[in-house]
Amino acid sequence: MIHYISSSAEVTSGEISTLIETLNSDREIYIESIQKEREIYWQQVREREDRFQNFIETFRNTAAAEESPQKNWWQFWK
Repeated sequence: MIHYISSSAEVTSGEISTLIETLNSDREIYIESIQKEREIYWQQVREREDRFQNFIETFRNTAAAEESPQKNWWQFWK
């Protein structure tokens, strides 16, 4: 009976050790995947910001190019 209990305790201890190793491994994989997703997210944010800044710059340049000097109403002959 004592041999059975000690054997059972050793098996349980081994199973717990295996479970801990598996959980640690899964946690590392999870952290790595979150870091990769975060990097991809920030890269997309930077790309969108660059496109938006380019859009704004193009809009400003176009608006400035299309502006014609305003003539005053009393200078209609020019």
